[in-house]
Amino acid sequence: MSQRRFYALDIETTGLDVGGDLIIEVGAMVLDSDLKVVDTFDSTVYSSELPDIVNYLHDSQDPSDKFVVKMHTENGLFAQALAEKKQAVDVASDLADFLVSHGVSKQDAVLGSSVHFDREFLRDDYDFAKVDKIFSHRNIDVSSFVQMLAIRNPDDYQRMLDEVAADTNHRVLKCLDGSVRTLKWILENGLGGKK
Repeated sequence: MSQRRFYALDIETTGLDVGGDLIIEVGAMVLDSDLKVVDTFDSTVYSSELPDIVNYLHDSQDPSDKFVVKMHTENGLFAQALAEKKQAVDVASDLADFLVSHGVSKQDAVLGSSVHFDREFLRDDYDFAKVDKIFSHRNIDVSSFVQMLAIRNPDDYQRMLDEVAADTNHRVLKCLDGSVRTLKWILENGLGGKK
């Protein structure tokens, strides 16, 4: 019998609007039951609307748009996605093949931070909806554990922040690595709250 695995997903987008913004990067990590990385997948995603959206975001005065432009310009994601021009249909197919080759099934939850956001974007995208359908409806949301820790024991929460030191460059594999390191810390140290 094969060992159970965890499957972590993350996406980067042009904003927070599921109906109007685009997926521009997807990533996945296959993890063993001890949360050690077995394999990874990452790819930029291009659509014909991306150049116009990037231009719009650059010209926008909205603070959230300015944040996205600064973030994805500094981390190189806009430039990479525009240069590579990897079509969503191909990336979604490659991601689905990657996950299936590692044994994902309808019994498996998706692990990530605020993973409901990622899955909502996947479900809304014609090409990526099939990726979401590979999984169970369940999520293992690391950000929920983080919020519980912050409420139950603010001192341990601060210690976790200091010890895990999340990377904030907003590229999928670095974000997934941060989620996994955070989850490991919480599993090893607990949610606190004991007085």
